[in-house]
Amino acid sequence: MQKTPQELYRTLLNDYISPAMRERQFRGSAGKYSLPNDKAYILISFQKNRWNTKDDLEFTINVSVIAKTEWMQAKQKYSFLGEAPTGNEHYPLDMWSRRLAMLQPGSGDKWWAVNNQDDLESVSSDIIDRIDRDALLAIEQQMALLTQ
Repeated sequence: MQKTPQELYRTLLNDYISPAMRERQFRGSAGKYSLPNDKAYILISFQKNRWNTKDDLEFTINVSVIAKTEWMQAKQKYSFLGEAPTGNEHYPLDMWSRRLAMLQPGSGDKWWAVNNQDDLESVSSDIIDRIDRDALLAIEQQMALLTQ
């Protein structure tokens, strides 16, 4: 029996992405990953398309760096903010957030899809390559700005 797109997405995250993120020192699962840091919340979060159906599933990936001091100040001003930010939200504070695909100069937004079991390895390879090449460099650059 063929897996649904939702089942394939869970398999992609659980069997391919989460182990690769742990190798890169990120914590988390199910498409929500954070890199432990004293100065900032460093987040990589998978965001499903709001228009997904039972037959189609698309997702994109957000990369965020939010200074912990900025978050604490914002929490005092905005009571609706939780203990820590999530990677798929934009908040009323000074924060850096980009779509993974848009970190490559000249690239537009990208939504990935998984349609069959054979897609999982190639989709995960593309994502992890982009994280290694683009996201980790952008995170490093943002962290350098925080410590200036």
